Amino acid sequence: MDDLIKEARDAIQLSYEFDKDNREEAIEDLKFVAGQQWSDAARAERAGRPIITLNRSGQFLRQMANPIRKNMPTIKVEPDGDDDSEMAEIADGLFRRILYNSSASHVFANSVEHMGACGIGWWRIVTDYLNERSFDQEILIKRIFNPMSVYPDPSSLEPDRSDMNWCVVSEVWPLESFKKKWPGKAVTGLDAPGNTSSQQSLSWGAADTVRVAEYWRRKPVTRKIAQLKTGQVVELTGNGEAQIKQLTDLGIIANVRDAQGFKVEMTLVSGAEILEDTYEFPSKWIPIVPIIGAEIPLEQGTYRHGLIRFQREPQRLYNYFMSVAAETLGQQPKSPYLVTQKQIENYKSIWDNANRVPTPYLPYDADPNVPGGQPKRIEPPPLPAGLIQMAQMLSDNQKDATGLYDASLGARSNETSGVAIGARVQQGDDATFHFVDNLEHGLEHTGRIILDMIPKVYDNQRSMRMKADGAAKEKTIVINKPLMSYDGEDTVHNDMSQMSFSSVRVILGQNFASRKAQTSQMLVGLLQAMPQIGAVAGDIIAKNLDIDQADELAERLHALLPPQILQLEQNEDPNAPQQAPQPDPAEQEQRQAASAMVQAEVQEKQANSQAAVTKAQAEKSRADAEDVRLRAEIEKYNGVRLDNALKTKKLSEPPPERASARTDQN
Repeated sequence: MDDLIKEARDAIQLSYEFDKDNREEAIEDLKFVAGQQWSDAARAERAGRPIITLNRSGQFLRQMANPIRKNMPTIKVEPDGDDDSEMAEIADGLFRRILYNSSASHVFANSVEHMGACGIGWWRIVTDYLNERSFDQEILIKRIFNPMSVYPDPSSLEPDRSDMNWCVVSEVWPLESFKKKWPGKAVTGLDAPGNTSSQQSLSWGAADTVRVAEYWRRKPVTRKIAQLKTGQVVELTGNGEAQIKQLTDLGIIANVRDAQGFKVEMTLVSGAEILEDTYEFPSKWIPIVPIIGAEIPLEQGTYRHGLIRFQREPQRLYNYFMSVAAETLGQQPKSPYLVTQKQIENYKSIWDNANRVPTPYLPYDADPNVPGGQPKRIEPPPLPAGLIQMAQMLSDNQKDATGLYDASLGARSNETSGVAIGARVQQGDDATFHFVDNLEHGLEHTGRIILDMIPKVYDNQRSMRMKADGAAKEKTIVINKPLMSYDGEDTVHNDMSQMSFSSVRVILGQNFASRKAQTSQMLVGLLQAMPQIGAVAGDIIAKNLDIDQADELAERLHALLPPQILQLEQNEDPNAPQQAPQPDPAEQEQRQAASAMVQAEVQEKQANSQAAVTKAQAEKSRADAEDVRLRAEIEKYNGVRLDNALKTKKLSEPPPERASARTDQN
C-alpha cells in the first residue's frame, strides 16, 4: 500500500476516534430532523400499539434558518488604510462575481441548516475553467452535501478551523460511475472508520459503491524575501547566495530574511491507490470551511451541538404521551363486557370479533344465575387530564430548549401592536443569534481564502463584467493589462499580483437585495413623515424602489434637483458632470431687470403689430362689405332694367283677343 494512502487512512481514523461522540450524536440529530424519532427498542416495546410522531424539529430549525436566508450576510472588500480604493473596488467586484456565479447564498443556507440540525456545516472553495473552450480559471464556492463526510484535523482549535494542517473529505461513488471516471483503477474503497451501522448507513453507502477521499495537507515552506531600497518587498526564492550578496553590495537590497509560510496540496485516493496526481492549491489555507453551532470544552474533549440536540428529549416524551393518549382514546369503544360462558357459548365467534368488526347486534342466551339476565359492559376510565397537561408542558419544554417561542413560531399571542409582536420575535432572534455570529466566522475566513487566491488564479490579462455595490449597470474591467515599459520595468494596469491583505481587507455586510428593501422601507416612511424630503432626495428614494425602470425614474428625478444640490454634488465629486456655475446675486438681479425690459419691449412690439393686423383686418372687412353692397346694388339695378324691358314689350304687343281674331280671318 502506498504510504500516502496509509497516511490518509490513519488521518480519517484519528479524526473519527477523536470526534466519535459528537459524530454519533450529530447523526442522531439528522435522523431526528428527518422524523426518525423512535428508537428500535421503543418500537419493539410498543409493537401493535400506536406509535405517533408529531415532528416539530423541522419547525424550530426552519425558524432559525429562514431569517438567515432572508438576510444572508455577504462578503465585501474595502481599502485598508490610505491605500488606493481602485484595487478594493476591483476586489469587491470580483467577490460579487464569485458569489453570484456560485449561487453562494444557497450554499451558505445549506450549511446553516446543517449547523442548526447537527452542530456543524461545511462548504468548500474550488477553481474551475470558465467554460469548455477557455484556459482562464475562476473561483467558485461549492456546498458539501453531507457534513459527516468531512474529517478535520483534531488539533485545530480556531472556530473557522483556519489552523487545520490536514483534512479528509470522503465521497461515495456508485460502482459503475467510479469505473467510468477512473477506468482501470482498483474498486477498493476506504474503510468506514468505526464500522458502526449508523455511520455505514449515513455516510458510506452500500456494497455497490466505492468510497474515495480528498486528502488535503498544509505543509510549511520557507521563502527568502528581500526589502529593496525603495521599500518594496520581493521574493528571492531560487536566487543564489552570491546573487543576493551582489545585489546587497550594489545597494539595491536593504534587508533579507527567511519568511515562514505554507503551501496546500490535495491528493485524491481510494482504498488501494492514488486516483489523481497531487496538485498544489493556490492558497495557504485548506479551502474547507466549517460553521459550528456551539462548542463546550470538557475535560474529556469538546462537546458540539446545534439547535436540535436538546430538543430531542422533550420531543420524544411529547410523541410518547400523544401516543398514549391516542391509545387510551382508541380503547374507549373497546371496553370489555361481563358475561358468563353460558351466555355466549353459542355465539363465541361473534363476541370474539366484536372489537374488530362492526356488529349491529350481539346475541346471547339468558343465564338464570345472572341477576338481570344480560351481559353488562364495564365503563372505560376517563382520559386522564394529566396526559393533556403533560403534552402541553412538553410542548413548552421544546420552546425552552430552542429559545423559540409562540411569536417567533408564527402563533398568535396576547400582543396586539406591531411593536410588541416585533419585540417578542426579537427575543427569538436573540436566542439564536450565535448561529448568525458563527456563520460570519466562516464567511470571513472564506473571504480571506478567496483574497489570497485572487492574485494566483486571475493572473493573466482578461476582461470581466463587474457590478459595483448598488450600481445599476455592469461595467467591463480589464485586469493585468500591460501599458508601457519604464527603466526596464513593465507597467501593468489593474495588476492583480499587487492585491494583498496590505491593500484591502475583508468585511461583512448585508446583501444588496435585503439592504435595498430595508432602505426603501425606511425612506418611504421618512418621506411620509417629512414630505419636503422628496424635493431634494427623490432620486435616492426612486433608486431604492424594487420596481421596473427604477433607475430611469431616478435619473429623471435627479435632473429636477435644485441647483444647490447639484452644485454640492459637484463640489464633493470633481469627476461628476459639470454643472453651470451659480451667478452673483447682484449680477443676476441686473440680468433679470434687463431681461424684463427686453421682454416688455418685445411685448409692446407684439401688441403694436397685433393692433396693425387687427386694423388691417377691420379695413378689409369694411371693403368686403362695401363690395357686397355694390354687387347688391348692381343686381338690383339689373333687375329693374329687366322688369322695365318686359313691361315695354308687353305694351307693344296686341291684346290676346285681337291676335286670335286676326288668325281666324286668315
